[in-house]
Amino acid sequence: MDPDDLAVHRRRHPRYSYWCGIHLGGCGRQLADRLCRDGRVCHFAHHPDPDGSRPVCLRTHNGEDSADHLFIKRGVTRWLDKQKLPARAQLRNLGGGPGDALDIHVPGTRQRIRFHLSRGLDFQAWQKADKELGEDVDTVDWVFTHDGPLTREMLGRHGYCLRVRCETDGAERRVHIGAEGMDRRIDWTPLDECTLTPGGLLTPAVETIRLSRPKPKPAGFLLVGGPTFAVSSQEPVTDAPDHLSQDGRYCVLADVKPSESRIVKALLSLPDDIPPPAPGNVFRLTGPVRLLVTEPDTGTGAQWALQGDKFVRLDAHEAQRTGLWSPAPAVVEVPKPSEAPAVPAPEPTAPDPEPVTTAPLVAATELRDAATRIREALLLDASRSATTTWERLARAAGLDLDRLSTADRIELLVKADLIPGRGHPYLSVLVRQPGGGPLPYLPEVLEELGLGRAEHGEALRRWCAQERTRAFARYGSPPCGVPPRLPFPARAAKVREATGTATVAHVRALLIHAKQVLPEVEGAKGRGLRRIVAQAEEWDRKVRVGGSRAGRVNGAPDSRPAQYYADALIRHITWAKERSGKG
Repeated sequence: MDPDDLAVHRRRHPRYSYWCGIHLGGCGRQLADRLCRDGRVCHFAHHPDPDGSRPVCLRTHNGEDSADHLFIKRGVTRWLDKQKLPARAQLRNLGGGPGDALDIHVPGTRQRIRFHLSRGLDFQAWQKADKELGEDVDTVDWVFTHDGPLTREMLGRHGYCLRVRCETDGAERRVHIGAEGMDRRIDWTPLDECTLTPGGLLTPAVETIRLSRPKPKPAGFLLVGGPTFAVSSQEPVTDAPDHLSQDGRYCVLADVKPSESRIVKALLSLPDDIPPPAPGNVFRLTGPVRLLVTEPDTGTGAQWALQGDKFVRLDAHEAQRTGLWSPAPAVVEVPKPSEAPAVPAPEPTAPDPEPVTTAPLVAATELRDAATRIREALLLDASRSATTTWERLARAAGLDLDRLSTADRIELLVKADLIPGRGHPYLSVLVRQPGGGPLPYLPEVLEELGLGRAEHGEALRRWCAQERTRAFARYGSPPCGVPPRLPFPARAAKVREATGTATVAHVRALLIHAKQVLPEVEGAKGRGLRRIVAQAEEWDRKVRVGGSRAGRVNGAPDSRPAQYYADALIRHITWAKERSGKG
């Protein structure tokens, strides 16, 4: 920054060029070194645009800590290399710049570390991110730069919170990991002295805190000062206990933050004469507020319930302080110097997917691939809270609609809904007729999925409407609390005991039920159930692919009919339910 030093530097490096780094939030344009002898400090500056105007750059922070995300990435990678733990490091832009977060994935130990380096993460956004990060690993460690509501939430959950900072050492920034205790004091440790264990990222202070086993502050409601809340779903909870949804009241599911306590999932019982609180806002209960006792399992995941008669909406400043909400970051588009800013075209009210090259269905393998594309298209529609038709769905998945028979369409929807696990919303209810009515063969699809046979009527219409609401809540942007599933308006078809009465559909329905009880069965019976499930799946696969050629399993002749597998599955499922006490 000294004029003489810059002059020496120019003579030593006459061909050097300098650029505004995009990994620091800059615009990527070329910079010039400015030599100042008028008392100002020598500095870098952007070259002016060809028209003489000042270029626009979004980088507003240029202190020594503005590149800490890069130093942390390099420091953590070197630290794991010393422990011979291969890892993948990826910077995340959460709307504020490339240094908002850093994800470290260690596949060998099935662990992830999220360094959250920005402000403005609310509880619901953290809950969604934590679930996504933990899908394919065993443990997720969160390390924060800034103090805020979420660091206090971690203290309430674990008794400590991990923090990170960088300290200047010559031309380097050294990474330090801090352990914040319940007394809010932070013990800092150089990263090289930390260890990654199966239990997570450990510092000497964390080990001391864990050994002392501090008792985190319990989640409790102090019914003074008015708890704040943000609803998870605007739809009323239909299966709430009677004493919560009594005459003249309704219940909604919400994330509630009582005074001086951590955030908990709770049911709110409100009078019918006030409109439901809208998602996307934060409210405060006013007037008398009572803590109610819920049943052991309401199906909503909430362990608490509050009853109030009034609430008020908080302004943006107060809502952000609760940790339940944060403003969306402003996105600024910077045009290139050589291009004039483009005028955005108006968005269509109901955008259709872009056409994809059509490929006719000729084999069962293509049906499986097509089912995956169908599911992806349905997930996209669910994220937009929109239904679809077969015409739009076929274009999105690249299918030849003229070659799709009714049987093909039923199989595609069944395969698309069999991909996820238990409890996920059924996406096949999103497909409607061009006039807006349900598909005429929707009962056949639901029966193939193992739900049973139901006829078209008001009961099935209500069930489908609730399932669409569940899909919009589960896959929407942002996602919100998923309301409970309504009871299906028909019982699953039972297989009669007489030989030869079971069908392929019965076996497929029983396979779904068997997979649901598999985690509850151990020992010899568990191995037996897994064996018969594997054999039935192989038999079903042969039926789908070969039709009449399904009389061979593992290369050997197999004349056993569907009744054989149905009887075997029923015996094992009945035994498993009796042992688990679920009947």
